Amino acid sequence: MFDKINRHTVWQNSPAIGLHDRWRDATPLGNGLTGMLQYGGVSADEWIVSRYDLWFRGYEPKEIPDVSDSLVAMRRLIDDGKFAESCEIMCNTLQERGYGTGQCEMRPVAGVIFKCDCPGVYSDYRRAIHMNTGEADIEYLLDGEPYSRRSFVSRKRDIIVGQYKTPKPESFTFSPQFHVGDDKQATDSARKDDLAALECGTDGDCCLYSTRNNDGTYFGLVCRVISDGAVTVTDTSITVDGATKSLLLVKAFSEEKSRKSALRKAVRALSDVPADYDVLFREHSVIHKRLYNSADLRLYAGRTFHSNEELLAESVKDELTSELSEKLWRFGRYLFISGINSKGTPFPLYGLWAADYLLPWSQNVGNENVEIIHWHATVGGLTELILPLINYYYGKMDVFREAARKLFGVRGIFVSTYTTPRNSAPSPCVPVIINFNGTAGWLCRHFYDYYLMTGDENTLNEKILPFMLEAAQYYEDYVLYDRNGKITIYPSVSPENSPHEYHDIEHVTASGHTMPITKDATIEIAIMKDLLRHLLELSKTHDLPPDRVKNWEKMLKAAPDYRINDDGAIAEWIYPEHLDEYEHRHLSHIYPAFPGEEILEERPELLPAFCKAVKLRKLGYLTGWSLAHSASICARLGDGKSAFDYLNKMVKVCLLPNFFTMHNDYRGMGITTDRMGDASFAPVQLDALLGSVNTIQEMLLTVTPKKIILLPSITEKFNKGKFSDFHFFGGKISLKWNAELKEYAVRIVAERDCEIDLTLPFGDGEKRLKLHRGESAIFKNS
Repeated sequence: MFDKINRHTVWQNSPAIGLHDRWRDATPLGNGLTGMLQYGGVSADEWIVSRYDLWFRGYEPKEIPDVSDSLVAMRRLIDDGKFAESCEIMCNTLQERGYGTGQCEMRPVAGVIFKCDCPGVYSDYRRAIHMNTGEADIEYLLDGEPYSRRSFVSRKRDIIVGQYKTPKPESFTFSPQFHVGDDKQATDSARKDDLAALECGTDGDCCLYSTRNNDGTYFGLVCRVISDGAVTVTDTSITVDGATKSLLLVKAFSEEKSRKSALRKAVRALSDVPADYDVLFREHSVIHKRLYNSADLRLYAGRTFHSNEELLAESVKDELTSELSEKLWRFGRYLFISGINSKGTPFPLYGLWAADYLLPWSQNVGNENVEIIHWHATVGGLTELILPLINYYYGKMDVFREAARKLFGVRGIFVSTYTTPRNSAPSPCVPVIINFNGTAGWLCRHFYDYYLMTGDENTLNEKILPFMLEAAQYYEDYVLYDRNGKITIYPSVSPENSPHEYHDIEHVTASGHTMPITKDATIEIAIMKDLLRHLLELSKTHDLPPDRVKNWEKMLKAAPDYRINDDGAIAEWIYPEHLDEYEHRHLSHIYPAFPGEEILEERPELLPAFCKAVKLRKLGYLTGWSLAHSASICARLGDGKSAFDYLNKMVKVCLLPNFFTMHNDYRGMGITTDRMGDASFAPVQLDALLGSVNTIQEMLLTVTPKKIILLPSITEKFNKGKFSDFHFFGGKISLKWNAELKEYAVRIVAERDCEIDLTLPFGDGEKRLKLHRGESAIFKNS
């Protein structure tokens, strides 16, 4: 037993803990379409099954009313300095004209319960995920004899596969149920609907379960067991008697218009499956390994590996270890790979692992969270997994066009901050969301990076360029020019903050934000410039409209300079009357330095002011994801000590035993917000974990279209190590280093013709690289 423990393994020495929300500590598996959480009990276990396209409740408006006249009224008041009076005009007008939306929420498909007699007292328990293969196992001894369970979600066949082995013949039952999650929500209307519409049955050796979603579609699952024991299938369970080896197969489905058709396809999917766990696992792991092995990182040099509990205990007692840092990088990538698929949708805040009916912020949130989730993908060799992000948002363009026209009277697209597969219209109807102009442009950065990494001309021409051009069209129509010929953007929002001067007045919007409607938020200007610069780069190699190219050049020249405030920090608003508010979780105004590259490549003299702005954010007001965001910023700015410090804080207060991350700490430890004193409010949000993946990469390698900087922000914990096949815009790079001896060896391989500036480690200077496809360059001082 326990013979597969290595650096690719995360494991725990107990089943999922927690009196009610055990799913928060469960073992996650997935293939980007179907997800599974496993509790891991010995005599009673549960799988909670979910699907990427199963969303419930909520509604989409039939149409967006034309309220573009309210923009004129808002601007008139802002011109008179009456920001608070302008704040809710557009939202109130929308509501007066009958506009309303209800964002859908993720939900589980069902729970699958395993029960057996327990013929002894357990010992040597371990539940593990082998991240390099996408397989989980549970192993333990009962009265000294070995028992094991293995499972995975097939990336080849989109089914859940489990295998139970016992040293002597045993009996168990295997039964799906739609009543899942926390008992205190047992009267929730969604569950009532499930149970009222539940239909069970059998088809040969399969048991069938289905129910209806609130939109009239069907979801459910089909179960099959192949065993060396006697198998009995009923409408409600599968019973196995006298078995030592059993293969469990589950096919989940969702969003199907016809129950019969859905069940028929699911039964067929299981009927065609080879009755051999190892065969099924091999075909799955080949696909999973290709993604997982697209890059590698070694920070921990020890030969003994430690459990999650041990790693967390050491990090809480002292500080983040090199072993846990490496495990976070691996686990975040594993979870990203398991939670996204080219056939599916972007990775939302819970990934695939919806395990309850009331999951706050389970939507795709585009004023920070969608972006932080995907930051690591390009350098980490997972660029292909940005395609679902492109496809998802491009597929909603018609509604985005309507929103731009009806809300603001402009051409182009306005992308709602909140969306789901079933929601595209602006929502929720609150000023901090309705008046944020930056989501489309921020997404364009990911789309453009995808193109630079892949050179995928088809996707560029068919989806990326059309999206970028319409995002730019919005700015071309929306921006104004002041008396000095400078661009001004208003109403303008810096997510989700308000200028400090408005915190002392009695004005709070219905959504709880003090006064988010502003003028010339730094992020709004930065995103616009970012988008226009990228379009101008594309215009050098692609046929773009000459008149628009000239206009983009004009707009860039007319963009206002970033402002440094009286504290010596980059101001969150360029408008000089707005004062900075440091008691806030968002760091949107750092965008020009990170994730953008404008400051690093064009205005390096401003770097100290951006550093100062990050350090002025106060503890007690941050979140898990904003700690990860702060860490990534500091890594980009060359401040490795601060980057590590923020990462260390995130691990201490927002990392759960299974390595899921939380939005905030609920224990009153003084580092994150306590959500206005509500100690029960600390939802799972996986953006903090995935932002940490980016931080660790950024500490070791900074990549922009023009630059590669090696080891820009390493700390003592990262003094030795190596990474392989990290990506830059043109190829791959591998590095081995020893900071104590100031030794390194780097190899760069060009996957296409490229020209880039390389900064070597330990002050060894810069090199101008010009490589043709297939060529490599090696630099070392050891």
